[in-house]
Amino acid sequence: MIPRLVHDLRNQLPEEKGFSERNIKRMLAFYREYPTLAFVPPLVVQTETAKSFRNNNLRIDHVR
Repeated sequence: MIPRLVHDLRNQLPEEKGFSERNIKRMLAFYREYPTLAFVPPLVVQTETAKSFRNNNLRIDHVR
């Protein structure tokens, strides 16, 4: 199954690197070891998103 996945990924994403059979096996092992690990955006992104959300709410409130 993994060799087929590697082949398909290389055909679909020829400019991307890192999809060797060895790397895919490592990704799978990582996923199996940490299945509930949640990746969150860096704090800077969270802060900027919160600011944008707050600014949009202020604009909407002003229009009402």
